[in-house]
Amino acid sequence: MPLLFFFFISFASSLEECPGETVTADDVPCLVLLPYDGNCAEENVSVFNSSDLLYKIPLTNYTGSQCYFSFNQSQTNQTYAFLYSTKDTGNILVEVNDMIDIFHVMVYAALGLLGLAFMVFMHIFQEDDTSIVYGFLSGAVWIVVAAINISGFHLIRGVTFIVDVNYYITAIAVILTIYTGAASYFFYKNNYKPKENPYGMRQ
Repeated sequence: MPLLFFFFISFASSLEECPGETVTADDVPCLVLLPYDGNCAEENVSVFNSSDLLYKIPLTNYTGSQCYFSFNQSQTNQTYAFLYSTKDTGNILVEVNDMIDIFHVMVYAALGLLGLAFMVFMHIFQEDDTSIVYGFLSGAVWIVVAAINISGFHLIRGVTFIVDVNYYITAIAVILTIYTGAASYFFYKNNYKPKENPYGMRQ
């Protein structure tokens, strides 16, 4: 039991204070602080979204004359309101993260260049048996691109054109996978020449 107590204390202390009334999903969970001189355990806070009560939880003593609760709502473009039993109020707006993450761009750029390089080699060596190897390697790269995009490692966030723009990126990657696989196979099939049997003339 004491171990669990120390675990929750260390977890709470490891969380940072919410940076303000506007946060991004990366900031959540975070601590919402309330100045208060009394016993925090006797007070509570109700958290609302635009229309509904989400939950009601007791406050916890923090350093100094402050109480806190852990805010863990991460739905973007949503404002959450707080109503404390002390009659204090507050709110937090959760915004979309930066539209483009440099690390994500670097990963997609590296995979994209690799996939395009293999595709170019597939066309350069289309009269050679190696074209199918380059085609399948290119297809494998595009499959990886589609998989990481589906998993949530998005190139662009918060952009919608009828549907989320990342659906188009996934669709393009799948189309390129099918194209490179099919094209390299037909290159190989059209240019494949069976080796002559050196003993054929003797038969």
